[in-house]
Amino acid sequence: MNTGSPAAPSTPAVRSYLREFLSDRHVVALAPALWLPILHGIILRVRPARSARRYRRIWTEAGSPLVVGTQHLAEALATSLEGLAPGTPVVAAMRYGRPSIAEGLAELRAAGVRRVVAVPLFPQTCAATTGSVLEAVTAAAERLEPPMPVTSVTRYHEHAAYLRAVAAGVTKQWELLGRPAHTLISFHGIPLAHDRRDGYAAQCRATAEAVAHLLGLSSHEWTLTYQSRFGANRWLAPTTLEVLTALATRHRPGSDAVGRVDIVTPGFAVDCLETLDELGTEAREHFRRRGGGELNVVPCLGDDPAHADALAQIVWAQVSPDINQMTGRR
Repeated sequence: MNTGSPAAPSTPAVRSYLREFLSDRHVVALAPALWLPILHGIILRVRPARSARRYRRIWTEAGSPLVVGTQHLAEALATSLEGLAPGTPVVAAMRYGRPSIAEGLAELRAAGVRRVVAVPLFPQTCAATTGSVLEAVTAAAERLEPPMPVTSVTRYHEHAAYLRAVAAGVTKQWELLGRPAHTLISFHGIPLAHDRRDGYAAQCRATAEAVAHLLGLSSHEWTLTYQSRFGANRWLAPTTLEVLTALATRHRPGSDAVGRVDIVTPGFAVDCLETLDELGTEAREHFRRRGGGELNVVPCLGDDPAHADALAQIVWAQVSPDINQMTGRR
């Protein structure tokens, strides 16, 4: 399961998507009496047109990169699971938009599935992503007749196979382009108030340090950053744009040039608006306007076999004890 995407890169479709997304109390924790007038009176009047332009820059003939990429990853995961649980059906579902969680559960029920394993594609767990998705899938599964038991897969931010897959994806780019002068390991940010509850920043730090170690990066060759901040609340820092500004300043003539900068995004399973446009277009332009040089964004793992195999190992490690208990196996 992934976050989701508008049905089309149009203002009405984006408005519909943002209405659902920003109405989730896990995403915006303000009291409805305070938040809903702001959402409907200001944000949904202004933001959809701007966001639609950004979606149009990344949209493909097949549709939303996030939805298509998640569907391809689901197919790859089914293949990787064959050696562990032959014949296991895997479907992709979105927390907001389509294909919906309810549609995914209906497809699995039609295939004869009696229990479902929920795999939120967020290695670092927090309420706004994993928490929201698991609450939604549990509620939808309980509405079925008969209800469908749900086992969840979470917190795989330090799983060795996942970390090796991330590092291998970076190495693959370095083999083509050479090593950069500096690497940013960027995660989706959250408000500080949410982090005190979720411990999300500690998970991001653990992932980043492990990936940097596998890549052989010294402490001055990489920086942990957070992106996608919105609203007036204090969010996790430093932001990706703030660090790029500092690196660009060093790159100006007469200063300590940093050369090429690469951005790695271990918190995103497949490429999406945040990686393709926010980083691939907007951050790159931000860096160059401030005097920086070349900036590359390492592609997300998507349906890479190493990624699918890692997820298969993660899923099986977390759910096989439950399966064995239910079936009486040892």
